[in-house]
Amino acid sequence: MITNTLLSDNTPTSSTAQIKTIFTSSGDSAVNLMVFCNTDDSLDGLLTVYVVPDGQSYGTKHIIMKNTKLNSLETLTFSTEKLILEDGDSIQARATLADGATTVDITATVSSIVLWDSLIAPHST
Repeated sequence: MITNTLLSDNTPTSSTAQIKTIFTSSGDSAVNLMVFCNTDDSLDGLLTVYVVPDGQSYGTKHIIMKNTKLNSLETLTFSTEKLILEDGDSIQARATLADGATTVDITATVSSIVLWDSLIAPHST
């Protein structure tokens, strides 16, 4: 499954930027690819990503990447490690402005596969 989300920000500080859910696990799933692309042709952006367990709100303890700079037209790819998520767990992100400009657009693409219980649960003997 592939999901695409546009993270847009028109606020000057990370404290007021909107956090968007870019993926929510339906059942147990493995995220095998995350791609973040700054589509703005002149502005740099900052990216913060959270992995949030079902039933919780994002917070400092959920950050896996904080204020990572994405230069204009730069793409950042995560594909080496897999994230195993349970039903309802989510990945959330926010794009903020690196230089106080008026807007920055970063796209987030997530690729995942659904895991069968037999593949992740221990087998009884």
